[in-house]
Amino acid sequence: MRGKGPAKSTSTASLNTERIIASIKPVGVPDLATAPAPLQALVRERQAAAERAGTSATADPARATAYGELGMVLMAAEYFKEAETALLDAEALGPGDMRWPYYLAGIALLTLAILAASILRRRGHQARSAA
Repeated sequence: MRGKGPAKSTSTASLNTERIIASIKPVGVPDLATAPAPLQALVRERQAAAERAGTSATADPARATAYGELGMVLMAAEYFKEAETALLDAEALGPGDMRWPYYLAGIALLTLAILAASILRRRGHQARSAA
């Protein structure tokens, strides 16, 4: 029975690596043409940092932070789709870091609030049209 212990941990490590590889998605860069120059520079800087962090499939706090910081910048600039992708990558690379689920929840709340406001605005227009 002792011989099976290491094989199991190697198998578990392999499954974790495969799971991380499968969950990492490329972060799209939004169209920054109309964004202020400082924001453009910050997004490009964070994107470059995430790319420099490497492409290994191991959980790595430094890589997670690079992707997470990119996600936070994109979130602040209201590029929610790209921010979500970056933060999901950060969460996969740093599963013990509670910042990434926190920011992902923030994106969910913000997008829900935007959707709710859009629905209420539409209802307001319909009510005025009917009157």
